Amino acid sequence: MSGRAAWLCDEVLLVCEPGDRGRIVALPATDSLRAEVAERLTDLTTFLREGPAGWDAAARTQLLDHLVSRGGELGLSPSLSDGLRRVRDALRERRPLSLPRAGGPCLAIERLHRIDERSFYVRGRAWDEAVAPVRLTAITAEGERVEVGESVSPHPAAEGGFAGLFETSFPTCGAEGWVFEAAGASGRAVEAPASLSPDPLRTIFADAGLDFAGAEELRERHLRPAVARVNELRRSITEIVEIAGFGQGPTSPAVSLVIPLQRRVDLIEHQIAQFAADPEIGECELLYVLAEPEQSDALGELAAELFALYRLPLRLATLTAPAGLPDACRLGATLARSERLVFLGSDVFPDRPGWLQAMSGCLDADPNFAAAAPKLLYADESIDQAGLEYAQGPAEGEGRVHRRLRGMHRHVAAADDGGPVAAVGLACLMVDASTLESAGGFRGEFGLAEYEGSDLSGRLAAMGREVRYVPEAELYRLEGLGAEPEALAEPYARWLYSRLWAEAAAEVAG
Repeated sequence: MSGRAAWLCDEVLLVCEPGDRGRIVALPATDSLRAEVAERLTDLTTFLREGPAGWDAAARTQLLDHLVSRGGELGLSPSLSDGLRRVRDALRERRPLSLPRAGGPCLAIERLHRIDERSFYVRGRAWDEAVAPVRLTAITAEGERVEVGESVSPHPAAEGGFAGLFETSFPTCGAEGWVFEAAGASGRAVEAPASLSPDPLRTIFADAGLDFAGAEELRERHLRPAVARVNELRRSITEIVEIAGFGQGPTSPAVSLVIPLQRRVDLIEHQIAQFAADPEIGECELLYVLAEPEQSDALGELAAELFALYRLPLRLATLTAPAGLPDACRLGATLARSERLVFLGSDVFPDRPGWLQAMSGCLDADPNFAAAAPKLLYADESIDQAGLEYAQGPAEGEGRVHRRLRGMHRHVAAADDGGPVAAVGLACLMVDASTLESAGGFRGEFGLAEYEGSDLSGRLAAMGREVRYVPEAELYRLEGLGAEPEALAEPYARWLYSRLWAEAAAEVAG
């Protein structure tokens, strides 16, 4: 081998062959090759400055594309990503930095979120004398160029607003150093920097609540696929592991109580104090599922203290990655030892013993009954929910899940009458594991627990099964303490639910 060489990263060597201006090859850095190039080796900055930095723009772009492609083939390690970024910064054609001005294109990136290793959600503004730019390009930290102008949709936040989901051809691991370019009708182009922002669902749910002419296109083309990919990725990396057990519970429990824990692990102290006074709980399995694994040590210490105090057997499990309520319920069910499950919020406390028997008795009374839910109360004795029902949403044709009898007194006549209801939520839900599996489990797409329960109820109804409200079972709910506030997700959940169940909801309501 002749010519100059430089390490792109520990695994890849760049070689510039003499006599072929513009010809650079990237080779796997084998042991024999390392020895061969020792005399011709130079540092990467010198290599780029003395060679490809002097090429024309088209040749430099072609080289960047080739190296990005090779990086994708080899697998993008952090060191390779860093090397590619250094090459990109040395060789790419720079545009003027976008600044608000008259007579030229302007560009600003407000949010850039990673959805998965190749999918990204962007929101920003691009304008050129009141008309849309003719080209919008994203450049990853490693140098891949992605034309996103056709991928995004209008966004009403400001003049020239756009938002959308786009894909790269190759994985990228760079969170910093993204660049976006906008070219106007005048032929001028500008660029703006961007970095990845955390929490994509917060941005997506906020965009789902916007009401404008292109809202349906934005939700259908971009928001729903983005949420689906986020959830798919989370499910693929999230498992459940048991971290502790305290006491010897029943080997064949009558019921397994699956209780997800999110923000407030301390709520189990109040819940276990109530459970300890209920003889039925002693015949059940108590399984707490921690959805935020960084709190596992604190939960273990607290659970040990509570077991020493109340001698109530319980099991603790944690997820390997943070997850939402539906995933915590779904994974918790896989560890449960009983066929009969109760999914219970950590902010829900029984008023008195007997609630489990009342709900179980309802399901046992008729094989057509698939699931049961209690009367949930606020601390002031008013009703939080007596099952769920459907109502017209703000937009025409949009269904909305509504808490039945919310705000009424706990003993209003309608609240004391049990029977079938349109739907039940996840705050307290009794269902057999086989029934849940037959219905397909929790969809996990809505971002709002009540819509997850309503979606499951709809699928049970499609199977010819009923969900029942059991007024004899009364529990208090300290709403908002046990889970992340969900109001931001409601517009998206309402839209998706209507999208999937508009006809079924109208039939049930009728």
